[in-house]
Amino acid sequence: MKGILFTACLTILALVVLTASFMFYQQGIEEQGTTARFALFDRIADEFSAAENGFREILEACEVNISVNGNTVTISEPLPNPNSDDFSVNIESWKTFVEDNSDFSTTVDLSGLGDELPIYFNGIRYYHPSFGGNIIRITNASEVTAYSVSLQVNTDGNIDVTEDTEPGSNSFELSITTNTDSYYNSWSLDFSRGSDLDIIIENGDTYEISVTVGSVSDYGWLNIDNTGSVDMDITTAVTLSTKPAVMLSEQSINITESQYNISRVSSVKIM
Repeated sequence: MKGILFTACLTILALVVLTASFMFYQQGIEEQGTTARFALFDRIADEFSAAENGFREILEACEVNISVNGNTVTISEPLPNPNSDDFSVNIESWKTFVEDNSDFSTTVDLSGLGDELPIYFNGIRYYHPSFGGNIIRITNASEVTAYSVSLQVNTDGNIDVTEDTEPGSNSFELSITTNTDSYYNSWSLDFSRGSDLDIIIENGDTYEISVTVGSVSDYGWLNIDNTGSVDMDITTAVTLSTKPAVMLSEQSINITESQYNISRVSSVKIM
C-alpha cells in the first residue's frame, strides 16, 4: 500500500513539475514575442524618421525653409521658386529610395502632393497652385489669428502700395524691400472679409504683386500672386490659436510588417 502511495506521489509531483515547466516555456515564448514586437515598432519608427529627414533635405535643397516658434509657423522660399524641376526629380528619387531600402513592405503615396507641394499645420493648407509658379495660397485657415508677410525683391525699384481693406481685430503686417527702397505697414483686419493690397515695383519696368487676405467663404484665406514674376523671396509667418504640428499631405507613407501584422500609415512630419 505504501509503495502504491509513494508511486502516486511521485507521479503527481512529476506532473506538477512538467506543467510548471510547460507554463514557464510558454511564458518565455510570449515574452520573446512581445520583445520582438517592441523591437519591430522601434525599427519602423526609425524608418519613418529616416524618410522624414530625407524629405526635409529635399525642402532645404529647394530653398523652402520652415520653422516653428510657439504658435507661429514661418515659411520662406523664392517666388517663383526656380527649383521646381529639381524637386520633381528629387521627390521621385526619395520615394524609390524609401521603398527599395526598407526592411518591410513600404509604399510612399505621392498622389496628394501633385505639383502643389502642400504643407499642413493644424488642418491649415499652405500650397502652390503650381510649384514653381507665381502664387502661394493658404486655405482652411480658421485657426489663423495673424499674418506677417515679408517680400525681399531682388532688384532696384520704388515701392507703391494701394490698399482696399476691411477693418477688424486680426493683425496683418506687410514689409517690402528692394535694393533701393523699403516699405512697412500693419493693419487690424477682418479675416472673414476680403482685403486687397496691390503692390507696384517701378524701376523702368513695372512689376505687380497682389496680396488678398480674408474671405467670406474661407476665414483667413491668403493669396499672394507675384503677377509680374519679379525675382523675390517671400517669408510668411502664420500665427495660430494653438500650437502647430507641420506635416506633408495627409497620409504619405505606409509601412507593413507581415509576421506580427504591424502596420503604420502616417504623413511625413516636417516640424
